[in-house]
Amino acid sequence: MQNTNTPKPKVSIIVAVYKVADYIEQCARSLFEQTLDDLEIIFVDDATPDDSVAIIERTLQDYPNRQGQVKILHHEHNMDLPQTRKDGLNAATGEYLIYVDGDDWVEPNYAELLYTKAKESGADVAECDFYYDTKKGLCVGSAAPNGEGKDGERMRDDTLNRECWPNLWFRMVRRNLYNEHNIVWPSSGMAEDVVINSQVVYYANKLVHVAVPLYHYRYNPYSYLNTKNEDKIVKRCKGFTSNIRIVEAFMKREGIEKRYRNGLLTSKKMMLEILYPLIYKPKYWWMYVSTFPEANWMLLNGIGKPKLKMRKRMQLLTILLGFYPIYMVIKYRISKN
Repeated sequence: MQNTNTPKPKVSIIVAVYKVADYIEQCARSLFEQTLDDLEIIFVDDATPDDSVAIIERTLQDYPNRQGQVKILHHEHNMDLPQTRKDGLNAATGEYLIYVDGDDWVEPNYAELLYTKAKESGADVAECDFYYDTKKGLCVGSAAPNGEGKDGERMRDDTLNRECWPNLWFRMVRRNLYNEHNIVWPSSGMAEDVVINSQVVYYANKLVHVAVPLYHYRYNPYSYLNTKNEDKIVKRCKGFTSNIRIVEAFMKREGIEKRYRNGLLTSKKMMLEILYPLIYKPKYWWMYVSTFPEANWMLLNGIGKPKLKMRKRMQLLTILLGFYPIYMVIKYRISKN
């Protein structure tokens, strides 16, 4: 029987573990070395086939003060990222909760600064800036690219309109918010962050910003996001579509789909762009033109932010008319001359 008098930890950190053996030690050490002592760290093993869990257990031996604060949950078979994160949420007891990806790592004061900011301001959500790699080198991303606004209203609008990153890992959320508003969970592991964040950010009483980069996002060229495999592209598109429809249904239910039309349009556009490498095949061309037809025509008519340039709009028109393969041949010949 659980002792109900046991104080709850200030923060629960949840890490999904699947095929991250090359990175999980750096991730784990960055969590075990947090300056916030009152933590709960939950690793959810999604039946990973590598030795990620053994690496976590071995690393934990170097941090005896953390051993009583770490839980390792196990799935008997792979259940995908949304269920893995949900199981972590169900096991969490902290006042606030945050998700960390197993191939990333964080600054030592990551949890402390976010928690302190949230508590001092009485906010449901605290967001930090972050580092990420590009072809040009290391960059800093902002959780509030256009400022915070009153009680974080500008941050809320930017998130729902997809003007800032939709990811979970730089947002600390009051844990009970998930239950109080019956957050609808993603149906697949593609764009799952958009589903959860759209609801959490909308329902939050207040959002605050810690203007310090505290999270290190690692670009993975071998992830599903960067695959060229046909079957994986199709699977990703179907999962992406299903999750976007969840977001759209949520916005319609709350009567905010017009206010955040640009966010929905951006998400739909991203899904459609995934199919570009395959639309020379009739079945994928039909999938392209029939999945979100309203998005294609809005983009063609210059609706959306930012608007498509004329060259892109002409390219889209050739796709919708079924002339895209011819367009690509002409483009190739022009580029060779």
